[in-house]
Amino acid sequence: MKKLSLILILGFILAIYGNAQDLIVTTEGDSLNCKITGLKPGFICFALVHKGQVRNTILPFNRVKYYQDKYYATSEIDKIIRQNGYTHFRLAVNGGWSYRIARNPEDLPAEFTPYLNELKSGYHYGVDATYYWSETMGIGFKYYNYRSKNEMNIAIKDDISINFIGVTLGSRLFDARKRSCMIMNAAIGYMGYLNNAVAYQYLKIKGSTMGIGYDIGYDFGVSKNVDIGIQLSAFVGSIQKFKVDNGNYIETIKLEEGNYESLLRVDLSAGLRIML
Repeated sequence: MKKLSLILILGFILAIYGNAQDLIVTTEGDSLNCKITGLKPGFICFALVHKGQVRNTILPFNRVKYYQDKYYATSEIDKIIRQNGYTHFRLAVNGGWSYRIARNPEDLPAEFTPYLNELKSGYHYGVDATYYWSETMGIGFKYYNYRSKNEMNIAIKDDISINFIGVTLGSRLFDARKRSCMIMNAAIGYMGYLNNAVAYQYLKIKGSTMGIGYDIGYDFGVSKNVDIGIQLSAFVGSIQKFKVDNGNYIETIKLEEGNYESLLRVDLSAGLRIML
């Protein structure tokens, strides 16, 4: 978990400096403030501002004297994009299938294995609200709820709910028409676990931990302010202790290291996006 937190923090730092722009110096002595988009045999591909518009072009290497990534601190391309306008706010509503990725206990009786395997599969719903300060980068809020339940007989039952609430760093990459775009998010926040269970008696099992979430998806432009999207997400977290309430008293159960309750899961979802 500590390593994942460091990776997420590093992502925030990289995002802050992600709007720098590249330099190409031609053999004629021209210095181009541009964005290098690729290198091909014999050519360098880049985007630059020409007559107030962003143009994509190529230049033969025999006309390139020198080039350097992230040479300029500010991006001329971003300035033009801001002048031309882009949507600042994205509200995404998602729902779909979920699967918890966790090993079953090694001492689990064989007759309980199918029961726990079925319990891993569930559904989720959630919302992402993101404000983009540039065309590509934004910050926002994420709430997701995972649900799964199963029962073996009247004596064994699990009804699990896992909430994630956190802040999100988001990035997006538009297509050439500036309508559809790829979405990538990283989030950090609170994960709360609740199981309304029956194990020969009613039990309310609660726990919480810090969690991390990752999204990658694609928004398909439908109209000026409405998109539909698909998304693949992963949530990471582990609970070290539970509070178990049987209606008469509450007991705190601390789990041994190596036996923590893993909340790792993947979500496959689709939904509606409102762009403003």
